[in-house]
Amino acid sequence: MQNKIRLLVADDSASVRKVLTEGISSDPQVEIVGVARNGIEAVELVGKLKPDVVTLDVEMPRMSGIEALERIMADQPTPVVMVSSLTGEGTATTIRALELGAVDFALKKASHGSVAVRDLIDELLEKIHAAAASNVIGLAESKSAADESAQDDDLQLASSHIRVALIASSTGGPQALRMVIPALPRDLATPVLVVQHLPAGFTARMAASLDTASPLKVEEAKPGVRLEAGKVLIAPGGVHMRVSKIGTIRLSLEDRECGVRPSANPTMESLAEVYGEATLGVVLTGMGTDATRGAGLIKAAGGTIIAEDESTCVVYGMPKSVATAGYVDKVVPLTRMASEIARRCQVQERAA
Repeated sequence: MQNKIRLLVADDSASVRKVLTEGISSDPQVEIVGVARNGIEAVELVGKLKPDVVTLDVEMPRMSGIEALERIMADQPTPVVMVSSLTGEGTATTIRALELGAVDFALKKASHGSVAVRDLIDELLEKIHAAAASNVIGLAESKSAADESAQDDDLQLASSHIRVALIASSTGGPQALRMVIPALPRDLATPVLVVQHLPAGFTARMAASLDTASPLKVEEAKPGVRLEAGKVLIAPGGVHMRVSKIGTIRLSLEDRECGVRPSANPTMESLAEVYGEATLGVVLTGMGTDATRGAGLIKAAGGTIIAEDESTCVVYGMPKSVATAGYVDKVVPLTRMASEIARRCQVQERAA
């Protein structure tokens, strides 16, 4: 018999705690082992009870949810799902939580009707189950490790013809991207595209956060923007991103693929068509199979695919799917991903 998911609920509102605990308890696979009224209690109970998953409110007295999250990830790395009205309206707060290690987030709706409550509980239960299967310890350990330097034989094998790089990520992606993008060199010789599964409105905040931390220019992609060496363009939430034959961004509201929009597949498909063997595809942590079809197209065009190693993935879904399909040229832990991308994204003049 499968063990129940042991859950800690943290929220400063007694009424919200009651709604959440009653609703979540309807799932026989989830056991609520503790309830916290503020951030300090949440941190203490995580250490004492060692739950499988924590749902954590953002606005709480004595210690905020963001401060509590940071303490939890430092002291006792545990899968956390943020639950707050701020996670919708305060997108910067959400991005900060995801960068600190929250696995996912859910939004308390302005309406408190039965339908809104049921929708929230259904969403939470889905994300609690997903969080319980995640690996936050591997990523927490990798954050403390420096980006390892390449061996000489790696340098000899590095490609010199890459003209564009695409990074695909989902669950755990914002934290992984926070480790990779700022570590890329200022003089990177190729443009970098990023497809991270996030709703509309969140990717602009993520781009701004990464831009502040990075030597490269990081922007949310806009229609008609040209790809430039050393610039990072992030697909906007809610739309697919493609690259035209003249190297400019195209955005579309085509149907979701793999249940998501943006999906990495349309972007990878267009890169395979435009850049062919000069394309580098990088698949980071994430749930599902997005990027598998696109990786196959890049490989068929002669391009290169790198996948994140299972040991550092929060969710080993997307990289596993691509690897199982036989499309991966190299598997790299997150601690080495930035240097691996940099080595492969050199123009021939610099590699000579």
